[in-house]
Amino acid sequence: MKEKVLLFHFTDEEILARMQLALLINKVGAKKVERKDYCQSVGYLAGVAGKKAAEVEYDGPELEEPMMIMCMDSRRIDELLTAFRRTGVPRIAYKAMLTPTNSDWTPLELYEELKREHEAMHKAGGQTEKSDQ
Repeated sequence: MKEKVLLFHFTDEEILARMQLALLINKVGAKKVERKDYCQSVGYLAGVAGKKAAEVEYDGPELEEPMMIMCMDSRRIDELLTAFRRTGVPRIAYKAMLTPTNSDWTPLELYEELKREHEAMHKAGGQTEKSDQ
């Protein structure tokens, strides 16, 4: 599978342009996922071999916040997040690395998990706005 980033609900064209620059510099592909595809598994959207398409289209509400799923190893993720900072991409709260576990989840399921984790971190009071993208 080729390195790529799946982008969900990114609507700000300036931010997208800055992200595209960082992705281009790092030779990473991007796929803007349409809302109708939120019933597909994350693995299918990422192009993981053997993942089959769901036969339904999503027609529910859009995600509340943008989300990205990075389909690459952790070293490359660190490089990409650094490139995002350098190109002026604001911090993205809902982001994940594609894993064998979450590859079977839908974007909606992954978003809800990230949202719970994000709220738990902030409720614990420990997480401040770091520069980790």
